[in-house]
Amino acid sequence: MIDFGIARAAEAPTEHTRPDQMVGTIAYMAPERFATGAGRRPPEPAMDVFAWGVLVAFAATGRTPFAADSPVATAARILTQPPELDGLGGPIRELVAAALAKDPDQRPSAHELLSRLLAAGAADQAGPVEPQLQWAALAMRNNADAATERAEEAAEAWAWVARRRRVRQGLRNTVVFLGLTAFVLAVAGVGTAAMDWRVTRPVEDSFRTVAIADPLRGPGTWMPAAGRHQAGGTCDFSPDGLTAVRRAAADHRCAGPERSFAGPIITVRFLVAEEGDCAAVWLRISASRAHRVAACAERVTVAAENRDGVTTLGSAPVNPGFWYQWTTLTIVARGSYIDVELEGSGKLRTRIPAGGPDDGRLALGVVRDDASTSVPDGSDPLNEHGLAYFADVRVWEP
Repeated sequence: MIDFGIARAAEAPTEHTRPDQMVGTIAYMAPERFATGAGRRPPEPAMDVFAWGVLVAFAATGRTPFAADSPVATAARILTQPPELDGLGGPIRELVAAALAKDPDQRPSAHELLSRLLAAGAADQAGPVEPQLQWAALAMRNNADAATERAEEAAEAWAWVARRRRVRQGLRNTVVFLGLTAFVLAVAGVGTAAMDWRVTRPVEDSFRTVAIADPLRGPGTWMPAAGRHQAGGTCDFSPDGLTAVRRAAADHRCAGPERSFAGPIITVRFLVAEEGDCAAVWLRISASRAHRVAACAERVTVAAENRDGVTTLGSAPVNPGFWYQWTTLTIVARGSYIDVELEGSGKLRTRIPAGGPDDGRLALGVVRDDASTSVPDGSDPLNEHGLAYFADVRVWEP
């Protein structure tokens, strides 16, 4: 919620942020906003939920629920009196009353409000709730369930980027000692396995926004695709996560959110049970091109896809011990490089040739490993089917 009554140009001189002043519209402020000293709480979502309750009450009745003759009297009513909700009835009254609880810990979260609104709407109409609204509620729930893990994983992602940046700086400072040949191999090699970079502390770079945090336990940023594109495969959900199945095709994608990313950090947990298949992450998907990272039983690869086919740009061997168990894959796409790290196995740095896609959508899926010798092509019906499981996808953007 934005109060345009207090909006100002960022460069304009203002004293609205002085410690002894309060900015906002009194009638929409949560009780905790009026606290002072050590009892004052930092801004938090519960304050927005309170403002939502005031807004809905005003929209329904034409008055705010704590209206009084003066700002001071309004603040006193917010702090001490129950809301005036005459004119509101049914489930919406219960939701608004809950949102206006004096104790912020007693207010519902935003995704709880949306879920309860959808449930109330379904009870009041003959037909089902629109799928788009159901998906929005599920996406909010999935993001809320994952919120407690974001800070730690964001720090890990920043540290991963920082290791590479610090080492590149170190290489520049010590190039005389390393020699020209070693320098060229380290910073210009295409498809070479990365060295084991170590850094003592993470450095926050430009990746500051968690764009996606989806456990993939149900529809959200990824949606089921069972019943569609049966010739290529299906995408569905189980208690373990998103299941991508290919049928006779060499690969199958499960499309992600309808937005583009240029240089994201991506982490996702995956499991593939058949050695002839690879868990794949597509990034920078455009109309005719994409980059693809595939984690297979014997190797991890970075490839470019276009109308002419698939070109492997980089490849590195992996430790076979990670197979048949959940493993975390981390991808950092920055400029002309894609860095890949496979938990417990190894790292790969790949230089991307000029002319490739600069940004695009994301997808998860399964790819047949044409280099695998575990099942000769065509010798077993199982070779014409494959699947991969995904869970806990996170995406950070610049």
